[in-house]
Amino acid sequence: MKLIELRGHEKPVNFVKFNQDGDLLFSGAAEKRVNVWRNHTFERIGSYKTQSAVKALDVTDDSQYLITGSLEGTLQVFLVDGGQSIGFYKTKYKCKYLELSQGNEYLLVLFESYDSQANNLVGIYKFKDFLQALKNANQKKIPDDSIPMYKTFNLNYTTNKIRYGYLNKCLYVGTTNGKLIKLDPEGKVILEIDAHQGETLSISYSKDYSLIATSGNDGAKFWDPSTLKCIRFIKQQVQMNSVAISPLITGETEDVKYHCIMGGGLPARESAGSKAGGYVIHLCNIMYGEDLGTISGCFGPINHLVFQPDGRGFVSAGEEGIIRCYRFDGTYWESETFQ
Repeated sequence: MKLIELRGHEKPVNFVKFNQDGDLLFSGAAEKRVNVWRNHTFERIGSYKTQSAVKALDVTDDSQYLITGSLEGTLQVFLVDGGQSIGFYKTKYKCKYLELSQGNEYLLVLFESYDSQANNLVGIYKFKDFLQALKNANQKKIPDDSIPMYKTFNLNYTTNKIRYGYLNKCLYVGTTNGKLIKLDPEGKVILEIDAHQGETLSISYSKDYSLIATSGNDGAKFWDPSTLKCIRFIKQQVQMNSVAISPLITGETEDVKYHCIMGGGLPARESAGSKAGGYVIHLCNIMYGEDLGTISGCFGPINHLVFQPDGRGFVSAGEEGIIRCYRFDGTYWESETFQ
């Protein structure tokens, strides 16, 4: 296992994201900056100065636009090439998560109210209209609610994550009380199950959307996206903040790997004075439901994990502000243990 550490943030790194081509890596932290790195050389090639600390980000399929969201409610769009800010929109809610739909037609945003109301609001914008409104404002402040939402609906639970499913035909929601919910595009519940003890912390997919992975306080589970039937449960001793499925699981190449990675650990305030924080990355076999090994070296909770697009490595985002890029060596491809 080869490791390269990227140190470009001073605060906890919340999110890492590859563009569709896989040549750029974007990282957002609890600070007013997004960094972009060249994937193959690991050099930082630029930074984007945001209005507030970054909670979530996404990039368009053509790598033309970068969108960021913050807990202060600011949505901001940048030109990827050059780093120019097109504009920002200050909403009256906290932005917990955002992502673009497949095809980039819609911008999905998970909002949370500042008042005592615990439930969350989902807002869906037409991305072209949202982008045009920012351009028309010409860097001036846009009044609240002046950019209309294409769709909006309330959720009955406090939510950690909401994501588009295959071809945007449905939405999947992970809640703070451990539920996994499947919604239609209008926000109506199709299926609702108890997924985890405690919170459902993350939702991710296999490359072909044939498998859903969720992580929580009890480990990671893998689901049939149509029926939400649990296919595999890999239990861990500490909470798993993130899980990612290898892109090689689809069998498009000769090197088929039914593997996933997961990581998390006890929050820093709970692990004080304890040697067992659980700050390791688990490499697991989904088919057999077992750990193949652990990768140590992190000294704080792991906030986000993502596989390299070619499946030959992965990237972790740490609470200590470090991005770690791992590359599998020959043992991973030759040893029967990792088949």
